[in-house]
Amino acid sequence: MYENSKQVLELIRLRLESLDEVEQDQMKEKERLKNLYENYQKKIAKMEGILKELTGIEYSLYYDIAVKGSTINKAVDKVALDYDVSSSIVWKKHYPKIKSKLE
Repeated sequence: MYENSKQVLELIRLRLESLDEVEQDQMKEKERLKNLYENYQKKIAKMEGILKELTGIEYSLYYDIAVKGSTINKAVDKVALDYDVSSSIVWKKHYPKIKSKLE
């Protein structure tokens, strides 16, 4: 009976240790997720702010690249087609205006 009780006591101690480790891991994961959440909130707020200040071709170009995830080349071609202007005009006049906002 004594030996049995000692073994049960040791098992309980080990289980408590294990639970403490799991709890610490969960706290770390929770903190990591909170940081990710905050970073994505800031990123989205920044994108929304940029979209509010842009208009016309710059808006469409930024939207296609940053929001939709299109490649720059595809976005330039699409916007040029949508606005009935040449791709070179979009590259020369409009892309430089949003380039720094994409970083």
